[in-house]
Amino acid sequence: MADKTKKEPDLSLYVNRHEPVKVDDKGRITLHREFVEALGSQVTLVCDVSNVIRMYPADQFNETQMNAKRRFSPDNSAANYYFTVLYSDARRVEIDGSNRMPIPADHRNSMQLDAEGCVVIASGREFMILSKAAYKSYKASPLKFMASQREEMELLRKKAFEEEEELRRLERSLSPG
Repeated sequence: MADKTKKEPDLSLYVNRHEPVKVDDKGRITLHREFVEALGSQVTLVCDVSNVIRMYPADQFNETQMNAKRRFSPDNSAANYYFTVLYSDARRVEIDGSNRMPIPADHRNSMQLDAEGCVVIASGREFMILSKAAYKSYKASPLKFMASQREEMELLRKKAFEEEEELRRLERSLSPG
């Protein structure tokens, strides 16, 4: 029987490895012990526009998300849209005592993970899952792979910061003084 105790992430642990894994018939992957130690048993998965699933310790993800949102005014529609695109696909999952992590069906389908398995990559505190096809592109040119996929998100982020700057300029001009 699998251990049900919650394992806290070891945020001081840096992991560097590429690990090919199979997706089982229940949509789970089995993670190497190092990944589980670094991530803990509560993980947030985010389907990224760069054709990867990013993995975060769940509590750390919540804190990161809230800190990012605090940088912008609630009236900043560009920032609200950016965060919707960035975070709306987040799913919280639990790694069981056998180090198996479920990947939600919509994530598996959009990343095409069922047919050929996937590769889990860790670089320091960055964790991601790539399909075998995406991994092949990544290995051929990591910078080209990530840059080509991130152009749209960078444009959204830039618009959010520009709108925030404009909102703050307007606030200053309207304040008495």
